[in-house]
Amino acid sequence: KFKKFSNPYVEGQEVSLVGNVRSYSTKIEGGKNKVDLYVFTYFDVPALNEHDQEEINHLELDGRICKIEELRTTRSGKHNVHLILANNLIVSDGTKKLNSYIPCIAWGNEAIELSKLSVNTQLKLVGELHSREYKKILEDGE
Repeated sequence: KFKKFSNPYVEGQEVSLVGNVRSYSTKIEGGKNKVDLYVFTYFDVPALNEHDQEEINHLELDGRICKIEELRTTRSGKHNVHLILANNLIVSDGTKKLNSYIPCIAWGNEAIELSKLSVNTQLKLVGELHSREYKKILEDGE
């Protein structure tokens, strides 16, 4: 059970969270950056039923493009574009700005349209939040 929530959630239960996504960048070996994403919630809404599937893993982000790469095409012919969306939040007292940089990937026709945009373009993205692990094996087997 999750003890920090006001409701008695159990592992595997679907919940709805409303809040914001923040990113934190840390230096790792070789001078590269690692980006960790955190979801900060304001409140939780626990009840979804079988008719609410479209709300599961629904994410909306707004901000400005701070980096956008060239349009890519996979071997199977699918288009994608990688971009970083800068989302600036002002804290409640209005004195501090929190900058989050959210890495995003768009696919298909959306990727084609996004690839036409430039840095500093303001937009709202609607999609899903996914995480993954990546393990690179070097030629020496490390």
